[in-house]
Amino acid sequence: MMGVTFDPRHKESTLDNNNYPTPDQIESDLALLSGKVHAIRIYSMLHGQDIIAELAAKHKLNITLGAWIGDEEKGDDESKLHQREKNREEIETLIQISRQNNPKIVRLLVGNETLLRGDVSPDKLIEYLREVRKRTWRPVSTSETWDQWMKHPELVPEVDYLAVHFLPYWEGINVDDAVDHVFDRYHELQAKYPNKPIVTEVGWPSNGQPNKHATASLSNQAKFLREFLNRATEENLTYYVVEAFDQP
Repeated sequence: MMGVTFDPRHKESTLDNNNYPTPDQIESDLALLSGKVHAIRIYSMLHGQDIIAELAAKHKLNITLGAWIGDEEKGDDESKLHQREKNREEIETLIQISRQNNPKIVRLLVGNETLLRGDVSPDKLIEYLREVRKRTWRPVSTSETWDQWMKHPELVPEVDYLAVHFLPYWEGINVDDAVDHVFDRYHELQAKYPNKPIVTEVGWPSNGQPNKHATASLSNQAKFLREFLNRATEENLTYYVVEAFDQP
């Protein structure tokens, strides 16, 4: 498999109670992935995750680093200030780790679906992207769903590649049509922005409530992944299946 998204949290180590994963726990997970996938993608640089790039290299895994950009738009002035400080810490750590002599760091991400959630304005996101691109030589982007890239063409000149999420279950697409839907949307982006799109999230849940025409189940997950992986191999896609391990 080309790549998977990786969040080191387990049921016994959640960010809610400050019980973060230990380096040994993270390395154990990466050892399981080594030899089975080519690359991983992470979402945050805090809570002990700044060591993941070094551990990934040890286990011969390429890695896409991510800085989590939280909500700067809602709440009182104190909470907004706190979130801006946390976002700053994410970005500074991302830049610091990206400057290490680690050939396994292949690209960087600033934010994950921040526009979809409305956590920052497009102008603020562009400000962050410009800063990171100025301070590192690694390829930089932000991860958004395919429709957000269509809605915000002003982002495209600000990134080195398009980091795109294709999650047909959340769009209510029947599993029988899901892979065609993913590739139709991918080809639309590819036609508009040649050689720029990378699939930074794709997948189907094994459990959960029905969403319109989409049903979460192990059998549907297996069907979707089997069909997607075959097509991805045929078209030589760079992709990250969500996710390596179930989150709590």
